[in-house]
Amino acid sequence: MILVTHFMDEAERLCDRLALINHGRLAVLDTPEATAALAGGNRVRFVPSQPVDDKTLYAISGVVEVERKERYIAVTGTGDLAASVIDALARIGVHVSDIEARGGNLDDAFVKLTRDDAAGAPGGVQA
Repeated sequence: MILVTHFMDEAERLCDRLALINHGRLAVLDTPEATAALAGGNRVRFVPSQPVDDKTLYAISGVVEVERKERYIAVTGTGDLAASVIDALARIGVHVSDIEARGGNLDDAFVKLTRDDAAGAPGGVQA
């Protein structure tokens, strides 16, 4: 995976368009930015100051997925997700700590689009 990561970093910096091919099928042909966006958008991981239910989290603008692991909550979605989460939770008296925010990248898109179950996914074009 280190070799792929190196190539993805180079592709992100140097390419106007790129193609990902999986098992002889074209998984994607697009700009690096658009391809990275296919990885699932932005992800924000945090620890809330008090319990927050999933309904409240899904009501936050841009949130499309919620995951919980121990004391951490991770939300995935679109837009300025970190600001949306912080603002929405602050309005109901919940403060966040240990916050980590990141956007999707080409490495994430590569893994998502070339998984074995993605090979037979609709939309792939025979290369």
